[in-house]
Amino acid sequence: MTAPNDAPSLKDSIPPRWRDANVLPLWLSRTAHKPPPPPPLPSHWAWERLRGLIVDVQHEVDTDMVERRVLQLLAADLPDWSREATCGQVLGAIQCLMPGERARPHRHTMQALRFMLEGSGAVTIVNGKECPMEFGDLILTPSMAWHEHYHGGTEPALWLDVLDVPLHIALRTIKFEAGPPYGLPSHIPDVAYAPGMVPVTDSPEKASTQYRYPYAWASAALPHCPVNAVGLRELRYVTPETGDDALHTLSCSLQQLEQDTAVAKHCLYEDRLCCVVEGEGYSEIGDMRIDWRSKDVFTIPRGQWARHVSLSKRSRLFVVSNAPLMRWLGCYEAKIEPTC
Repeated sequence: MTAPNDAPSLKDSIPPRWRDANVLPLWLSRTAHKPPPPPPLPSHWAWERLRGLIVDVQHEVDTDMVERRVLQLLAADLPDWSREATCGQVLGAIQCLMPGERARPHRHTMQALRFMLEGSGAVTIVNGKECPMEFGDLILTPSMAWHEHYHGGTEPALWLDVLDVPLHIALRTIKFEAGPPYGLPSHIPDVAYAPGMVPVTDSPEKASTQYRYPYAWASAALPHCPVNAVGLRELRYVTPETGDDALHTLSCSLQQLEQDTAVAKHCLYEDRLCCVVEGEGYSEIGDMRIDWRSKDVFTIPRGQWARHVSLSKRSRLFVVSNAPLMRWLGCYEAKIEPTC
């Protein structure tokens, strides 16, 4: 429901007895009992342009001057940039770390993930656990987990950051704390995990300490996944101990499109950020066509019909969405048009 203070013209038009009491008749609400607005438009960031912008930032600021060297990806039709949103409750960004640099430790309530795009030798430390970052690796930093980055390689390290910042802005739950870290939890080495098996521990800590999902694992498994109803092979990143989404508010998956497999037009009630891992093709989203290639980023706002076409023999997309939030709200819905 729209609050009176958000609609000054409406406030001025109602009788003083309501206005002075700060009450708004429901029948005058701009949102109650009205159809939803049309879905936002998709956005697209070409890697060729993005890469130049983020690498050039090293000449503007260094990691001693700012907390992180990051360029946020803001939706093309976002009316107010203070919302800091890429698509719905999802914020994407590109981060750059130069050889020999270190990004100092901090933590925050926002849940975040890193998907490595370029470079070798960078490491993210999550709650004291070192997570090497190689191409296609997914690194998680759950809410209030201490994290920092350092780069021991020889070329720029570039990765995609995705966070649930817009959700915390709306709820006014943003908290931030600078390092040094303290109270670090114990953690289990990744080698203790095996497919379908998790280590048994007597630790009272319930949160998973598997923060790194190597692309080598996902790449090997994806071709063996069945083609789903949409026409994609899809691998979902989950918490090993529970099978739940890897982060509470963000769902992550790796999708494979094949040139000779038709992908159905589909509409999901979730906001999706897509990063092209390999291949090239295009996506029809609403009335727009987005042509994409490796490392491009594009969005599919909830309520938009979409269809993907791979122009390569095989294309892969890393997809992050707010599906867990939509399911929790009871709003999630999936519609699929049959292919001819």
